[in-house]
Amino acid sequence: RRVHGVFMSILSSQDAVLSLLGSMGISVKLSSEEQPLAVTHDPAKVPSQRVSRNGAMCSAWGTEWKEQRLDRKKEEEPSEQSSSSHLTEENSTDSDHEVEEWMAHPKPTWNYLNFPPERLLVSIATYNLLAPSLCNRYRFPYASKVSLSWDRRADTLLRQICILNADIFCFQEIQSDNWNGWLLPHLNQIGYTGLYVEQSVGPGRHEGKEIGVAICWAVGRFDLRTHLPLHFECIAQRCTDPASKAYFQSFPQVGMLVKLRVLPGNEDVVVATAHISANWQQPSVQLMQVAYLLQNLSLFASTPPICHRILWAGDFNTTPDSTLYRFITYGCVPLNDPILAPDNGLELPFPCPSHTLELRSAYSTILCQEPPFTNVTDQFVGTLDYIFINSALAPRSVMELPSLECLRENDNGGLPSPYFPSDHLPLLANVELLNTTVDQNDSLFSRPPSPLHYCDPA
Repeated sequence: RRVHGVFMSILSSQDAVLSLLGSMGISVKLSSEEQPLAVTHDPAKVPSQRVSRNGAMCSAWGTEWKEQRLDRKKEEEPSEQSSSSHLTEENSTDSDHEVEEWMAHPKPTWNYLNFPPERLLVSIATYNLLAPSLCNRYRFPYASKVSLSWDRRADTLLRQICILNADIFCFQEIQSDNWNGWLLPHLNQIGYTGLYVEQSVGPGRHEGKEIGVAICWAVGRFDLRTHLPLHFECIAQRCTDPASKAYFQSFPQVGMLVKLRVLPGNEDVVVATAHISANWQQPSVQLMQVAYLLQNLSLFASTPPICHRILWAGDFNTTPDSTLYRFITYGCVPLNDPILAPDNGLELPFPCPSHTLELRSAYSTILCQEPPFTNVTDQFVGTLDYIFINSALAPRSVMELPSLECLRENDNGGLPSPYFPSDHLPLLANVELLNTTVDQNDSLFSRPPSPLHYCDPA
């Protein structure tokens, strides 16, 4: 039977690391010299080892969190002191301590089944950062000024990213001005580099405020082989009807595909991310965007150098009981599903979508279900974010998420809050790279579909 346990992923000091490794019979030799840390945008000049790997930054941010909770209280306006009294030590609650513990020490739930230490693991996190242009009183009327302040949110987001300490990050809702002016420089400082794609400028979109997605990876852990940015408005080119073409061009969401070489060695992995349209009233639009990405993902993985390992993480804006989720995990949509016959009568760019990538959710595989929620507001509580992998990868652990009581207790309604700076929670998973035999004549996209994909989900 599958065994679940709880393991602390962030250790607060070097001594604790050495003590733990010593108890496991592992000898560690430490270098007496430290590499200088360069702050630069040039990936070639980024330090080859992340600061967070040796605990220097993670430990500092983790141990200072308690004091900073009190410091942040002093910054709040008097009118908000009563609603934010949970920040004081004397009025702290169990939920308050749960927030502090969760922020300082994300707790992965480990699956010990067939998990010898010599296996090659890669950790991946996905996080919708909530763009500043979308974080306002109109969208989140219950949130305090402190929770909506970009300066406060930016600081907390960076701390969370360092604590998560993933090998690969998939980010959504990054404003174009924040990518070069905020996120990328800070990621460079802790040993990451990455690629970003933004929405195209169009009607109602302000230059410099376009929202995009990014995939970032640890320098020295991966080498970039190739990449492919995706603009979902290109779906409209498959339509012959002018009205349908104009309709699908109005959805400017984007995605990104990268092919990485895992170092040291010659193992490759394909990573994909996307921010699917939030227009849940039109699920056919979401389905067409996912079908477009899956088609490109299949071709991208099959293009030399061929790679069979696929990671797809992002904000899908759909729940686990939806047709879209079943399409991703089953590979097809029943022909009688209403999603294939939209009410507006428009032509669908992919009238009968299908794929053969054999994707499954890392969280669902480990926990036997998706998390109860990744998005929490006063109007909605549910799961919208996922980490999907194919059969060439095996999930080994996932990070537990805080309780709903913990999230809502601290800001009277939902997220964002002083401790959770986005309306989404980050997901984190460790996956094992399984051995695969690559046939240079193989094509993921041209293979006959597996019978499993055509089982009726109902």
